[in-house]
Parts: sequence; structure tokens; C-alpha cells
Amino acid sequence: MSAEQGSAWPGLLKDLDSIHPGIGVWKNAGQALSGEGDVDYLAPRWCWPQIAAVFASWAETQGFEHLPPCLHRPWAMYLIAVDPERGRLMQLDVRESLILGRAVILDAEDVATLLQDSPLGFKTLRPGAEATLKLLSKCIDGRGRLDAARLVEESVPAGLDADLEGARSMAHLLHRGGATAERLVMSIASGNPGRSAARQLMGQLALGAFSSPGALVALARYRWRRRSCPVLRRILQHGQRLPPDLERWIDEARLGHDTTAHDPGRGRGMYLMLVGPDGVGKTTLRQTLTRSLAEEHRVWSGRLSGPFTGSRRRRAEPGRTRAGAGRWWIPSWVKVLYLYLDAWSRWMTWTRRWIEGGGWVVTERGWWDIAVYPERYRVRRVGRLHRALGALPPHPDLILVLETDPGTVLARKDELSPDEIRRQAELWRSVLPRHQPRLYLDASEPVDTLTELALAAIERAPASSRVVAGSW
Repeated sequence: MSAEQGSAWPGLLKDLDSIHPGIGVWKNAGQALSGEGDVDYLAPRWCWPQIAAVFASWAETQGFEHLPPCLHRPWAMYLIAVDPERGRLMQLDVRESLILGRAVILDAEDVATLLQDSPLGFKTLRPGAEATLKLLSKCIDGRGRLDAARLVEESVPAGLDADLEGARSMAHLLHRGGATAERLVMSIASGNPGRSAARQLMGQLALGAFSSPGALVALARYRWRRRSCPVLRRILQHGQRLPPDLERWIDEARLGHDTTAHDPGRGRGMYLMLVGPDGVGKTTLRQTLTRSLAEEHRVWSGRLSGPFTGSRRRRAEPGRTRAGAGRWWIPSWVKVLYLYLDAWSRWMTWTRRWIEGGGWVVTERGWWDIAVYPERYRVRRVGRLHRALGALPPHPDLILVLETDPGTVLARKDELSPDEIRRQAELWRSVLPRHQPRLYLDASEPVDTLTELALAAIERAPASSRVVAGSW
């Protein structure tokens, strides 16, 4: 790649910085500018449609042909532009999270305080922070063996010498193994690499991976997909070199990727779910909310059913208590597994493609309703199994939890006892995973007011990845 081509990167990276102050390059900026390799970028997922739009506009301005975004790698988006004249691919690798040892160790939002302006006018990580991530991602193999030659090749010691405080700050941000990583960083900075610390760190991450089964499933799916994805197959085997039959490869890459999933005018759809006790007003709010969303989006609204359960479930008898919800544990475990298989099949066969293509889904109850009201599904409470399966995808983009006093609910639908209504309301405050975006709504308010609150929450949802104490 010539210096002329490398010089195209700063303009793009400056434009990307304008999207949000907390995103930037985390490694390889120097190599890309000198005409080698790709650019590795950190940005939360809600920024991706804007990043894809800026990349497409930049590629057209430069006269490059660009491909649809490749989303086959978990927590990553590959943006590829083709410059046949100079014989290279321009590759922007965008990550929302970094993976090490099959465990998520860092999210894009975590590094905002460690970004700085480079001399060329775009944001990069501090030298010490970048050196720490290179150390973890490039210089330690799966068994925890430290590669001394690779340390020098990746300029890790030089980065640590230039900014040891930045390196320690990055180690503190890691989700797992932060203390061990800091000890490893300090040992390399002192000239005595701690090989035992490297092995210990990889051991900690290997154990931590089992607490996130969703990540293991996503990575297993990726190992299969990279064999069939022409973009992944090309860049993993040949880097940024163009394939011999360029036109055929471009056609294959376009055919294998959804060209509408990141249309900047439409973007990805949303998966919305309404939950709460029977009679709280879920269906009424769903119908009103659907009418409002349908003015600008393609919306599917209803109660989702999979290929195994059909469109109907047996209803619990009014006032039925938990004690009558199934006699034996083993049948309950089997049925919960069956219900998860049904939900997963529904997601894989239709829902996911609908949402990625810009469609919206507004539905009721969902997976966690089984934990709140197991009687509806004729199962006993199987907390550990249910929580483990709930950690796997799919996850709604936003859950709207309706709650109010039992008197208001009983005035609308006399099915549950006051104690049961209170019990379910309390469970909806505690059963959802900690990182699941949710909004609690007072169901005694008029439906128009609730719709306005829900729409405002939906508008804010892309910019928020954590919900604490029921508020954004």
C-alpha cells in the first residue's frame, strides 16, 4: 500500500471522532497510516450505524468500492472498501467488546477516559493502555505462554516505558484478572516478564468464560461462520491483499451480507417486550405503542410463538398458587429446556433476520415470565437452569415493566389475588439480569402517557447500555 493510500485514513478517523467523544482507535493506527494492515476501532454498538454511514460516504469520496458491513464475528463489525488501483483492501475493524480466552475482558465504553488526541487529529488510546491490550491480545497464547519476541515486535516494552500509568489504568478496567494483568505489566516494565502471571491470567479468564455461556455460544457460532463468510475467510487468510478474481469475490461478499441491516436511513430494528402481572394493561399498551411506531417503522406486534408450541399456551387457573405448579423437578427441567428450544428456534428462523433487516418486534411476557409466574407454564421454579438459559441470546433491546397497586389490576381483570399481584411485581424488580435495559412504568397512568414515556425511553435506548434502579 502506498503512502498516498495510507494518507486517506486520517480524514475518515477525524470524521468518526465527531460521532461521539468516547470512541477511537485502540491499535494499529501507525501501521495503517504507513500502508500496512487495518485499523482497529473501539465503539459501542449504538454508534455502528453512524460509523457504517460515515465509512460508506468516505469510501465513495475516495473512489473506493465498499461492501456491506460484516457482522459475523461476535461483538465486531468489519467495514471493507476496495481500491483495485493500489491492490489493497481498506479495512476498519470496529469492536464493541474485546475477547481474551473466550471471556469478555473490556467494553468500548470502558476506555473513554484513556483516549487522547493523536498528532494527526484523531483519537487513539494512550501508549500504555494500547501496549497493555497488545500484550494481552498478541503476546500470550491460549496456554498462557508469553512470547518475548512478539513483545518487542509489538513495541510493548516501549509503550509501557512511555506511559506506565496508562498501562496500570487499563489493567484496572479489565472485567477479569485485572490485578494479575497489572502484576504482569509491572514485571515487563521492570525487564523481568512474569511468565507465571501470564499463565495465571489465562487460567482466570478460562474459568470466567464458563460464567458467560452466551459468549461461548457466540464464539462457537463464529468459528463455523468464518469458514463460509467470504470476507472473514479472505482477511483471516490473506490480510488486506485483493483476491485474484476480484469481481467474483465482491459479488460473493455482497450476496452473503445483508445490505439493508445497516442502512443509515433505517438501521437495525428493535426488540421490545412488555411484562407485568395479568390485567396490568400490557396488551393495551402494546397496541397503542405499535400504532405509534408503525408511522416510521415496519412493526410486528403480538405474542411470539415458536415452531414447537404453536400460538397458544395453557392458562393457569385464577388464583392458582406456586405449590400446585408441577409435582416433580425432572419434568419441570425438561419442559423449561423445551421452552427455551422453542424460543431459540423462533429467534433463529425469523425474529433475528426481521430485526437485523430494520423490522421492529413488540411482544409480551418473554423468557423471564417463566421465572415470575411458573404456574402459567405448569412447571416448578428451576432458578439455576432458568438463569443459565436466560444468559444466552436472544435478549430484548428494552423491557417495559408495568406495575401498579393490586386494586387497579383487580378492577381491570379479576384473575390473581392481591398477594400474587404484589409477589409478581416484586419479582419483576429483581429477576431480570443486571445489564438488561428496562423501564418501570406506573400502569395506573393513562395509556397515552405510558406510550409517550415508552417512546422517550426507546429514543434514549441506543445511547444507554446500563439501567440502574429502574431508570435510564
